[in-house]
Amino acid sequence: MHYGHANALRQAKALGDELVVGLVPDSEILRCKGPPILSDAERLKLVESVKWVDEVLTDVPYDLTPEFLHELFTKHRIDYVLHGDDPCLLPDGTDAYAHAKKLGRFKMIKRTEGVSTTDIVGRMLMCSRDNARFSAEDKERLTLEFSMGNGDTDSDTEPGTPATSRHTTVSRFMPTSRRIVQFSSGKSAPAGARIVYIDGAFDLFHVGHVEILKKAKQAGDFLLVGIHTDEDVTERRGPHLPIMGLHERALSVLSCRYVDEVVIGAPMVITEDLLTTFNISLVVTGTVHETGRGQDNEALRYGVPKAKAIFKVLDSPEAMTSAKLIERIVANRAQFEQRQAKKVKSEAAYYTTSKTFLQELCLGAAAAALAQPVSLTEQQRRLPARNGRALRPAALRPARLSVVAQAGKGKADPPDVPKPREGGVRQGGREWLQSILSRFGPVKEKASNTTVLDFEKPLVELDNRIKEVRQVAEENGVDVSSQIKELEERAKQLRKDTYSRLTPIQRLQVARHPNRPTFLDIALNISDKFVELHGDRGGLDDPAMVCGIGSIEGTSFMFIGHQKGRNTKENIYRNFGMPQPNGYRKALRFMRHADKFGLPIITFVDTPGAYAGKAAEELGQGEAIAVNLREMFGLRVPIISVVIGEGGSGGALAIGCANRNLIMENSVYYVASPEACAAILWKSRDKAGTATEALRITPDDLLRFGVMDEKIPEPLGAAHTDPMGAFPAIRKAILDNWRRYERMTAEEIQLDRYKKFRTLGLWEEFLVAGGKNKEAREALEKAAGATTKAGTWAPTEDDAKFIEMMADMEEKWQQTLLTKQEWVNKPQIPQGVTQAGLLELAAAAVESRRRLASGSDAAVDASSAAAADKSSPNGSTTLVNAETS
Repeated sequence: MHYGHANALRQAKALGDELVVGLVPDSEILRCKGPPILSDAERLKLVESVKWVDEVLTDVPYDLTPEFLHELFTKHRIDYVLHGDDPCLLPDGTDAYAHAKKLGRFKMIKRTEGVSTTDIVGRMLMCSRDNARFSAEDKERLTLEFSMGNGDTDSDTEPGTPATSRHTTVSRFMPTSRRIVQFSSGKSAPAGARIVYIDGAFDLFHVGHVEILKKAKQAGDFLLVGIHTDEDVTERRGPHLPIMGLHERALSVLSCRYVDEVVIGAPMVITEDLLTTFNISLVVTGTVHETGRGQDNEALRYGVPKAKAIFKVLDSPEAMTSAKLIERIVANRAQFEQRQAKKVKSEAAYYTTSKTFLQELCLGAAAAALAQPVSLTEQQRRLPARNGRALRPAALRPARLSVVAQAGKGKADPPDVPKPREGGVRQGGREWLQSILSRFGPVKEKASNTTVLDFEKPLVELDNRIKEVRQVAEENGVDVSSQIKELEERAKQLRKDTYSRLTPIQRLQVARHPNRPTFLDIALNISDKFVELHGDRGGLDDPAMVCGIGSIEGTSFMFIGHQKGRNTKENIYRNFGMPQPNGYRKALRFMRHADKFGLPIITFVDTPGAYAGKAAEELGQGEAIAVNLREMFGLRVPIISVVIGEGGSGGALAIGCANRNLIMENSVYYVASPEACAAILWKSRDKAGTATEALRITPDDLLRFGVMDEKIPEPLGAAHTDPMGAFPAIRKAILDNWRRYERMTAEEIQLDRYKKFRTLGLWEEFLVAGGKNKEAREALEKAAGATTKAGTWAPTEDDAKFIEMMADMEEKWQQTLLTKQEWVNKPQIPQGVTQAGLLELAAAAVESRRRLASGSDAAVDASSAAAADKSSPNGSTTLVNAETS
């Protein structure tokens, strides 16, 4: 049993609440396919060990007859029967799941690419110790028969190169970190837990591994498994091993219900550092070993845990080894070759004679999709209809998800260089995800599937059903245009209803969608020309913060934005869009550059927050953000900020102190992430949904509070489904807002920005301790009143004296700042400063004094005139000199 089987079970469990697995007996396998590799008992133990399996049914027939299906649906309460998207054929060439499909109780799950039982058998035949007895022609034939793709050449080989197997030696398939995360439980050992450690190769994961892992788990609370590297296994067992690669073996181990966590590439010798790092309480090993090159040096490998008296040898319940599995295959080589030939022949016949079946599927799918209503989630159903329009049902039918974002191959261009478009025509929709997703940097690793959010699954299933119906209809000459048109209308209505009723947590998921356009995607598509600039003038260049000059309709702008990656490799390089201190200093450098040359600044916010690592704090992360906040208020060019994904805390605000703050329709902006908020308030990340509601992070809430100034609409289905449709709206919003400041002076731009942030938030002007507002207002109305020397009204004489004292103190503070004196003693807040309304009155008194000092008709005071002597990039170089009195 390999990790492809485990991944199929994981996908199946995700489609329901309980997963029941049917185990076909040896006799049925022998009749329909050929000799099985494992026995009934061995396969039963392996399936029961998979963490996603709830129950196992034995003696299940290979052919799912109507009688057996009736038993499943009634006795065992099964809702759906599932299988991979590869055919499962009976000896007569018919589909084993045909009856389940006719009943509409069948669902397909995606086959795991890069691995199959046939492939592994081929690996064992080609990589076993006995393969020396095969001739060169024999090896070539085995390569063609058992390799993935039947011997097709790799896609990156040169024309004319002989066909070679992708899997004739150790597999080169590398599971992504996303796949590893899917298999991992994601839970760490609780405090005080007894952590047990066991290591090994775990090649060809078999029942012997399962039993020893089960026994190891019983020795403690948390089982940590170390998996040796391919090089170490080769050194110990021989040049043709392991059969499975390191990451493949890791996935197989992670699928076991007894395993809590793995160490990928664990060292052969257990050291003090390993024990301390993982807080290991006990090291165990089994009695069954296979080295191939003599016995292990146990004293060397386990010397440290033995010295600490935390080492224990467990009796292995099973004598099974990987070598014995290989011997089974080699001993029955002729039978497995015959089995493979039989499989190829039956599949070819199935595809040849399936035209009629596909035609029936086309018409049946269209009719079923039109007849079956969609059911929205209970949370969406509770939301009120918007604009007085009730929610209308739409149709869908479960279908195989096959939306793929394929990274295009090309020459090794330098990073961030846009790739040429074919024919100069921009593509949209799904095509963008396939051809432009990697436009500003070559993606060399295997492409992963486009992420589909839970609430999007009905939409994607319906889109795929329409696509399949259209494709089969075209291939078979069936006219179903009217059904397709009606399906498309209902799909459009369903998408509109879904995205108009997104909850805050769903909108947060959309904002974090991995296929959402990044800053560079937007910059390269909204600008006529874009040139990236690098460096913070301190010898560093943070990839998480990208700066450059772009032109739109003949106007040059300074573009500055957070940059996330589009896959794991790029995200690691970009630090997941979380800048270091040098990233913010880099942004400030180019802001000052723009201020000097009069370039309007456009910032694009898309970060969960500034990087909070130890090194970042040592390099002055807080200081870098604070300096940016201060300096941005002094810039004399317009600043427009656009939130394109998520804007988190000070990391977003460090480039977000703008004259105009725009936000895309499905973006969020928060002071702390919902997960962090939930961890602080409720000590649990499970409350993230509640925190999302309370934080008011959606565009509508932010507009109502005045934090954001404008919402940029996105295409139907959000920007990640049609990014090319989102770019024109972003471009238009930037130009419209920039034109507001095109004719303003530098001082007017500065004052506009200052005023915006001074008026943020909601408040009540008259607050009284104890909440007795009514009595306080009545007392204020009856008060005789008094005035300060500057003419400011106050309720009483004491209040007037307090206001004058505040004004005097403000003058002292100003004098200290002008003379550049340092504070000797920290200013004390005067008694009564928290009294309702007095602070506002004091501020009015300060303004009155300034006007008296400057003259009643003065436009600006002397300090403002002095600051304005510097030339302005916007053309305002002089101000009216203030008269002094």
